[in-house]
Amino acid sequence: MRYIGIDVSKATFVVAYSSDKGGEIRTFNNTTTGIKQFIGALPKDSSIHCVMEATGNYSAMLLYLLNVAGIAVSMENPLKIKNFARAMLSTVKTDKIDARLIALYGEKMNPQPFKIQGEAILRLRQNGKPGKLAMIAVANKLVRQAFAVVTHDKEYVDGFVSNRP
Repeated sequence: MRYIGIDVSKATFVVAYSSDKGGEIRTFNNTTTGIKQFIGALPKDSSIHCVMEATGNYSAMLLYLLNVAGIAVSMENPLKIKNFARAMLSTVKTDKIDARLIALYGEKMNPQPFKIQGEAILRLRQNGKPGKLAMIAVANKLVRQAFAVVTHDKEYVDGFVSNRP
């Protein structure tokens, strides 16, 4: 298994294709186009495993598109990687060094691949709702849909505003 470390920021993400100091490092725009360029440059076999820190909204699209492309990807708690860096006596902090360190973390710790959740939950998370709130929001929406069908024999329409007083 070859681990690829990814350091994600708002505008870009840095990819370390190896933890070796001489290994290739590239930077891509954190846009749909940039992510597709990155995915297109990856080998087509299943020998790779991408590892990145959980960075909230910044990593959501990358995580989603890697999963859709069928590429193994792990999203790790940043605290785990920070503690790993301390154990490796790494004190310098740049995006390139972080990406290389994340690749090394993958090689040494063999993290489990991230299981993508339902598209609705991902969309809610991208809109800023944490896991539990996203689940509650999805459950509430399902309840409203069921209530609309049972009481009015009509399909629930999201965003509908009643004209009742």
